[in-house]
Amino acid sequence: MRKPLLEFLTGEAGVGTARANAMLDFLAAQREAYCPLRSELKPGQAVWLALSAKKHKPPGLQFARRILVPVVLTLSTQEERARPIRDLKALNELHMEQVARVCTEAYLQGALLPQVDLQLLFLRSYSVVQMLMQNYMQLNQVILPTPGTILDAGTAMTHKHIIITLSVQGHLTRDIARLTHHTPEAVDAYLKVFQSVLVLYLYDLPVDLMARVTGHGRYLILEHLEIVKEHFPDRNAFKGYLRKQGLEIL
Repeated sequence: MRKPLLEFLTGEAGVGTARANAMLDFLAAQREAYCPLRSELKPGQAVWLALSAKKHKPPGLQFARRILVPVVLTLSTQEERARPIRDLKALNELHMEQVARVCTEAYLQGALLPQVDLQLLFLRSYSVVQMLMQNYMQLNQVILPTPGTILDAGTAMTHKHIIITLSVQGHLTRDIARLTHHTPEAVDAYLKVFQSVLVLYLYDLPVDLMARVTGHGRYLILEHLEIVKEHFPDRNAFKGYLRKQGLEIL
């Protein structure tokens, strides 16, 4: 197939040989990405157009433009297809694992799956998909890569909670970044706010004054204080945490 196309481009179209070969290589790569051969896919896999994980802002445009990229998703494996599903609980457990897998697969291919895509892929409602993802993240203490977690297109309370929990458990920034699909800089930014609130709480500053000192809203301060109460039974506990972070606490 390539030879007659090359002959047409170099002969009738008058394209140079090097450029013609580059054009054919590009078209072959696009065909492979958007329409792979059936032999190139495993049973249970499908090609899906997902949101690019990168923000694209062409020159002259005020806002970033979202583009779609093709990804190969494993909707089910042979073992999963053989698994008996006798009730809703078993179905939810299966879909929870599958949702987590396809989100990760898409991210590794440079894309993100919004919840509306997951609804279509697994024929579940928005609320159920949201519940499955939250349950998976809480059970495994990880953050699934989605537009909400990677591009900040949604609430970040879940991210803060998991990142802070991992830090309290003794995980280092690089490990937290890997588990939560965040950059180390983003992890440190979350922890910096939390530790600032923790220090001010140690000295019994009122919530409104904490908000003024940190430059964050009152609601955000209250969220962090709830996390403090969840993880630290007394003042000595969070003093010990702050000392481990390199802060000199009397």
